[in-house]
Amino acid sequence: MKKMGNQSVDKDQREVRKSVDDFLQTSGGSALQEASSTLTTDQNAHEIICKIMSEDLSLDTAADAYEPSRVSTALSCEFLNQVSGDLKQFAHLQTICEELYSFVYKDFKADNGDKDLRSFLQGMPFFELARSLRVHVTRLEEERKELEAEEAQLVVRRQVRKR
Repeated sequence: MKKMGNQSVDKDQREVRKSVDDFLQTSGGSALQEASSTLTTDQNAHEIICKIMSEDLSLDTAADAYEPSRVSTALSCEFLNQVSGDLKQFAHLQTICEELYSFVYKDFKADNGDKDLRSFLQGMPFFELARSLRVHVTRLEEERKELEAEEAQLVVRRQVRKR
């Protein structure tokens, strides 16, 4: 997934979806999909997923350096989706899960029906939106400072001309 590059709302989402599809066609992506489909049934699924993510993502394991990623978020949602499917006897569990998905993903629609690893990977998590907006705000602040500096220089030039 490292090959996909940084995801953000600045990117065309068709490009993000294509890169997700390209990743899922690699050996690591195929293994990730296979392991994710058995999260609640295979005892080795967790180990396989951790191995794939550490190889493909080069995840930093320092506790205070953790930042959510598209892959770990999608896997968490896929796991929750499988658990809620296994626990159908709890009437409102699916509704709670769909609410959680809508809190995590910008354009999640419960009636869409696509709740699999691919659709979660292709969704826009709010933390990516926040990162992108943070970068955008930083750019705007820098641009504002440059404009203020230019304006100050113009004021100085006008004062020099008046003399």
